[in-house]
Amino acid sequence: MKAVKMMAGSGDKGRTKAANIKVVKITPPTTYTSTGDALDLSALFPDRIYWLMFMNPTAGDNPGGASAYEQVGYVPGTAKTDRFGGFSPTDGKVVFSEGATEASGDLKEHIVYAVVCGC
Repeated sequence: MKAVKMMAGSGDKGRTKAANIKVVKITPPTTYTSTGDALDLSALFPDRIYWLMFMNPTAGDNPGGASAYEQVGYVPGTAKTDRFGGFSPTDGKVVFSEGATEASGDLKEHIVYAVVCGC
């Protein structure tokens, strides 16, 4: 039962459906920000986010194998304090850090995809 809640979220609290899982395309802004950029997922998940995993945690300038790259991470929004858990979908942040050979300085070239579970 614990594994089901981890993968699909809770169906409790009178909800007609449990959480669902979606793939989200994230196109960052043009400039690099060390504190991260807002990632509002409330249009897809109005109630909460249970987890987010990147399909490509590094994003290169050239998909053909160039050595310039960036790493990406996610800082969850405000934790929900009720017994069902999860995080606020409105105030999470996506954070990029430069790889050793990153040269472009143009983050919008570093499109990433994330698998997100929420409701």
